[in-house]
Amino acid sequence: MTEDVKNIVMQGATEKGVLFVTRVDEEIPGSLFGDDLRLRQSLSNLLSAAINATKEGAVTLSIEERERNDEEAVVNLNFRIAYTGGAIPEGDLRVSLAKAFVDLMGGRVSFSKEEEISLIIFEIKQGHDRGCEEYRNAGGDRKGSSLCDESRRRDPGKSFR
Repeated sequence: MTEDVKNIVMQGATEKGVLFVTRVDEEIPGSLFGDDLRLRQSLSNLLSAAINATKEGAVTLSIEERERNDEEAVVNLNFRIAYTGGAIPEGDLRVSLAKAFVDLMGGRVSFSKEEEISLIIFEIKQGHDRGCEEYRNAGGDRKGSSLCDESRRRDPGKSFR
């Protein structure tokens, strides 16, 4: 999935002369369950807004596993977009849509600034293979049930790597 998003935003970064970098935690399970469409759209929108706000420098997308709970068949993922640009204008449609999608996925988008770096951060839960397999083997009686719905499965080849 990261490669798909990278391909979507890379043209804008290249046209502006902005370096675009991705960093993905190797501990993230290869196959996840969740709302791939909303996640992809949220990342694309937030990255596009960050690239647009960056006159020169870089935009970096980092994805890290924060916590894994096999009992509930979920993994908490932290998405961090760091960019050398200024503030994104209030009411930016891309950001508004991304915030709405992240909210629907149970997360929250936050913005901050550390010295010369602007940050966009959000965290969401995703179902993961090992926990979902245990969930199904236990008769489907665990809390992560909506995340383990097979229709929400992300193909391992299109996951975060």
